[in-house]
Amino acid sequence: MPRKRPETRLNKISKMLIEEYQPETVQDLQEALKDLLGGTMEQMLKAELDEHLDYEYGEKPLSLNTRNGSSKKTVKSSYGNIDLNIPRDREGSFEPQALKKYQKDISNIENQIISMYAKGIPSPNNIINSFHSLDIIGWGRP
Repeated sequence: MPRKRPETRLNKISKMLIEEYQPETVQDLQEALKDLLGGTMEQMLKAELDEHLDYEYGEKPLSLNTRNGSSKKTVKSSYGNIDLNIPRDREGSFEPQALKKYQKDISNIENQIISMYAKGIPSPNNIINSFHSLDIIGWGRP
């Protein structure tokens, strides 16, 4: 009876990516990775806003400063331009750390995000905590 290779998180993510996007060319694969990166960046920003407002989406706000929709922003990565929805708060006091207000290039952190997926750290809060602990993009612990 032949042995099977152990199923790793990286294999699971790769299979999911191939099943979902069915890439036929390298460009198709890059588009899939671009979507994955854009979605992860948006989730990280939402997690940062949760931390800033001190409550999670769907919970009752603890103060008058609440979520106030989002704004569009186009950033550059090694996969091309990515359109993001940047969450905002009513008071305008939210200063995202994953993507600074006037930052347009995210190529410095995209490889870290992709490698964290490979290591099995897909949760936005886990990614943010990893960035804090490794001080990858200049974050200090708040």
